[in-house]
Amino acid sequence: MADISERLARLRMDYLSRLPGELATVAQLAGRLSGATDQTVLKELHFRLHSVVGSSGTFGLSALSQEARRLEQLAKAWLAETALPDDAVARIVTAVEHVQVVMR
Repeated sequence: MADISERLARLRMDYLSRLPGELATVAQLAGRLSGATDQTVLKELHFRLHSVVGSSGTFGLSALSQEARRLEQLAKAWLAETALPDDAVARIVTAVEHVQVVMR
């Protein structure tokens, strides 16, 4: 039993060490969006957010998981649009910056 707990603890630490880079990638992808929907960027953004939702939830970071879920749902909705809302990029970047501050 201790072996499993140790493995989970190592996996959690590994995830926490990768998380700042993953959040930076999400912010970078958001920064690449413009008024017209770039489906490739939006799909990658959606995928990354989906990964953050699942992994952060698995490792007990429920607030992060909830915030990422909210953004993931926005990205999914934007995939169906022909143009992004004017505040789309700002909303994602602000949310990611907020999470980055909380994670410090």
